Amino acid sequence: MQGLGFARRIHIPSYLALVVGSALLMAAAPDPLKPLQWKARVLVVSAPTKDDSGLRAQDLILSADGDGQVDRDMKVIRVVGSNGPAGVEAAALRERLSLPPDRFEVVLVGKDGAIVLRRRQPVDLGELFDRIDAMPMRRDEIRRRALTAPKDRD
Repeated sequence: MQGLGFARRIHIPSYLALVVGSALLMAAAPDPLKPLQWKARVLVVSAPTKDDSGLRAQDLILSADGDGQVDRDMKVIRVVGSNGPAGVEAAALRERLSLPPDRFEVVLVGKDGAIVLRRRQPVDLGELFDRIDAMPMRRDEIRRRALTAPKDRD
């Protein structure tokens, strides 16, 4: 019987650790960017209101070149106040990227899910595209496209 008591004392702390760890994992909010991981580079534009001057300026900048964004597999997500795009909870996205709700901020997230750029003012396309084009995965994409592109024949 004494051996059984010893086994119970050993297993109870392990059991408690397992229960507490499982509860913490279940309580953690799912990553709202997970569905886009390895598929797109995400530019999150966050502002307190739709009238924010930074938001309006960033929207104008982004509207100037949609083709460059498509070529770079870039998806733009706007989080304004407590509103996010369909299927994305603004609070979870703000938490994931540490975005304060009371100021303008832009965050570029790579395909691997890592934050690549963070600015508190609008970012021009040149800086965004340069940052993306310098990424190893993007350079590999450019190389692969060059190898598969049809050759011009004279």
